[in-house]
Amino acid sequence: MKAKTLLRKLGDFQEDKINEEVILEKLRSSEADSIWFNEHYEELKAKYKNEWVAVFRKKVVDHHRNQKVLLRRLRENYPQDSDAIVVEFVSLEDVILIL
Repeated sequence: MKAKTLLRKLGDFQEDKINEEVILEKLRSSEADSIWFNEHYEELKAKYKNEWVAVFRKKVVDHHRNQKVLLRRLRENYPQDSDAIVVEFVSLEDVILIL
């Protein structure tokens, strides 16, 4: 195999590995933000009644009553990370899930 071809394949492998690491880090971050959201729900409920709340790196980065508006702003303001931001609805009423 030619050296250039081998280097290109090695570069592709390293790029794939970097992409995988980025994806795993975003998943870890989103999980931590979801946990943070749940732990701080009562505080969030007092501030953001019946709004969609965006949490990134364990802090509220934006909120809005309209989910589409919020998602558009997140894509504009966090183009590299918008897919890792946790967006949840803060309801005034307690929601009971029946499984």
